[in-house]
Amino acid sequence: MQYTPYYKLHQWDPYDKHKRKEFNQDLAKVDAAIQTVKASGDAALQALRATVNANAAAAQQAVEGRCQMVAGTFVGDGTQGRLIVLPFTPAVVIVELTYGIRSPDDLTLYGGIALPGHALFSHSKVAMTVVEGGFQVNQGVDNKIYLNMYGRTYYYLALR
Repeated sequence: MQYTPYYKLHQWDPYDKHKRKEFNQDLAKVDAAIQTVKASGDAALQALRATVNANAAAAQQAVEGRCQMVAGTFVGDGTQGRLIVLPFTPAVVIVELTYGIRSPDDLTLYGGIALPGHALFSHSKVAMTVVEGGFQVNQGVDNKIYLNMYGRTYYYLALR
């Protein structure tokens, strides 16, 4: 009689007599090996789940720490350089009049987008700029900038 190389299971030759004891021994070895594989697989799966959950939590925390958005309104007071304070310095600011008017002549500004270092301009005049902790809007009839018209309500969206 011969045996398998790893678990020493019986390998009968064509003329060997089969014994119940040998079958039972082999089945016990197979059962023990399956249990060992299952236990190590379960432990590996639990470790993998823990790693995935930890990485997902870290990614969520990183996203929450970096991505912020503030939406709000302000009522124009007609002044130049009006500061709108935000809880962060935005990466982009969008300002619009509540009724969404657009320039009838492509030269008048009623709203727009500004980025840090990239102000919104009209006739070489700054209409809106991102500043530390918020953004500034200007008003000027002579240069057709209407981002802070007295008594008008504006919407803004700021993203970090």
